[in-house]
Amino acid sequence: MKKISFLLIIIMCGLVFLTSCNNLIDNINDNIGKIVDLADEIANEVNDAFGDFDFLNSNDIEWREDSLFGIAFLGYAVSMNETHIQPIIELYKQNYSILNDDWDNCGQFEMEGNELFLIIPRYDDMKWEVNLVAGEDYEEAGINIYSGASIPMFILCNFSDLYSNIEISVEYSDVVIIFSPQVSLADGNVEYISGIGMQDITLYNDIPEDIYGGDDYDGPEFELSDAQAKILGQWRMSIDSEEFGTTVFGLEFYYDNAKMVFFIGPKNSEITEKFEGTFMFYGDTQFGFDLVLVSASYDEEITAENPGYGIGGIYEFSLNENFELKIWHADGTQLVYQEPGDTLELYFVDADTFNADIAMG
Repeated sequence: MKKISFLLIIIMCGLVFLTSCNNLIDNINDNIGKIVDLADEIANEVNDAFGDFDFLNSNDIEWREDSLFGIAFLGYAVSMNETHIQPIIELYKQNYSILNDDWDNCGQFEMEGNELFLIIPRYDDMKWEVNLVAGEDYEEAGINIYSGASIPMFILCNFSDLYSNIEISVEYSDVVIIFSPQVSLADGNVEYISGIGMQDITLYNDIPEDIYGGDDYDGPEFELSDAQAKILGQWRMSIDSEEFGTTVFGLEFYYDNAKMVFFIGPKNSEITEKFEGTFMFYGDTQFGFDLVLVSASYDEEITAENPGYGIGGIYEFSLNENFELKIWHADGTQLVYQEPGDTLELYFVDADTFNADIAMG
């Protein structure tokens, strides 16, 4: 009898234990359900506040944690359709697949100026506005060029190196950012603005130095017209003044690597300032350039490895039967300290004559 009673006690305890376990499991399931609901609630609140975190192009760009958009400087141009700029655009299409996948929806905005930028938003639920804030005559200020959703966009702008003629507004979550794309006068790179989520995505190491073709260039080769080929070589101009004596201005254009050299210095003396970089033709009447200061007699720290400020712009040119090259400032930085619209008249020289007039060190 005692054995039966003891067995009944064990069975009853087991039933109580199982009931408790079931209750515990039910409580755990209830709590898990509440946690899942809470997580969904939090996720919805986060999505409402910050969007769905859908990347436009997360595989191609190594985004910084705080980045909201990428910006690249593609070079100087008058139009996106120019021959010399096409291989550069193709290079970016190869590296950033969003440009290939959704090319028809990429914005292309051409305004006054010759600096070409590419902007790629990080998220697909950002709101963008592009506004023209100044024209050369300041009559076009305040015109809205684009207003809408996130799209990659090419923007040709900035008729001056000193300030931008456009303003871009980015709205994301409860944050509004306003900025203007510019090229740094210090190094010719994208002018970085901290604290706004900007990331420089320029392919600095991949842009071919020789935009006209060469051993290290895989793109199409370009042939120069007769008018373009005739300005290759060395040119100079002298200006006399009572205060400074004779000042020599020199221009050199080389086919190899599309190299251009510009310098200023007193006659029969060392160069005061020397700039080097690349140039490109815009048809038979214009050339553009992108140069940096590589030596200066007044600053020993400026070298080709540690360059100074950059200059860039567009000049129109003509060449007469006497081999006199006339150029006049069309857009960008003035090479010489002349009034806008003044014509510079240079004449062709061979290397021996050229080096005799000014020290080339």
